[in-house]
Amino acid sequence: MKKSIIILFFIIISCEDYFTPKNTNPIARLNQEFLFEEDIQGLINDKYELSDSILRVNKLISDWAINKILRSGARLNLSENKLSKITSMVYDYETELLSNSYLEALVNSTIKLETDSIELDSLYKKNYEIFKLNEDLIQYVFIYIPNTNPDISKIRGKLRRYKEQDRALLDSISYQFLSSSFDDSTWHRRNELFKTIPILNNYRYTSLKKYKFSQFKDSLGLYLIKITSLLTKGQYAPIEYVSPTLEYMIVNKRKLELVNKIKKEILDNAIETNKLEIYNNE
Repeated sequence: MKKSIIILFFIIISCEDYFTPKNTNPIARLNQEFLFEEDIQGLINDKYELSDSILRVNKLISDWAINKILRSGARLNLSENKLSKITSMVYDYETELLSNSYLEALVNSTIKLETDSIELDSLYKKNYEIFKLNEDLIQYVFIYIPNTNPDISKIRGKLRRYKEQDRALLDSISYQFLSSSFDDSTWHRRNELFKTIPILNNYRYTSLKKYKFSQFKDSLGLYLIKITSLLTKGQYAPIEYVSPTLEYMIVNKRKLELVNKIKKEILDNAIETNKLEIYNNE
């Protein structure tokens, strides 16, 4: 038994004694089947060290041989009933994959992906309750200014007031800041705010929520932060924030409707052309 296993796993690098297709480079043989370089090229890349690549190739060869041996053994030793069930399962799975892939291609070739504000607004109103917030949403602007800047007091006053003319002026001198953002139209979750402004913690965030303007100093500079809009947990997300979700819901509904329409048309056509006959067995 041991001797036969060794023979089955013996790897032939030079295959001159066996017929192989031309213009190929076999790396292993099991009985009359060959494994070629191109079969594993996609599984090996330059990121592996040479020693790791050799181990990986050997593992792929071993797995290939083991699976071939087990497959042959299964065909010889499993019952006809078991083999028949497996064949049926494979056929059903292949049919499902092919059918779904083709159906998806048909849908994607005809579906309308664009949505308009009327559709979004209508769906938002119908599903208003599901958009209740489980965390805060914030719109804010901030400046991280060096401690040595001589105009800190003036800049702080401009950001605290933050009228249109203040924004224009601050933006024009943003080269003086270590970092800044004057995008007050995008909604952010609290954790996103913490990532952008790492000096913030829960205590400081609570203070910022209360006063809508705060300043926090570190060794390099001064953070000036102003909340321009705030929605707290339990309130409802604005439509502009949930628009991607609404668009997905609309397009997904269209897909389901189109799938059902295509299936019905396929069935109707098969019946009309006498390709499908449904017999009354009553």
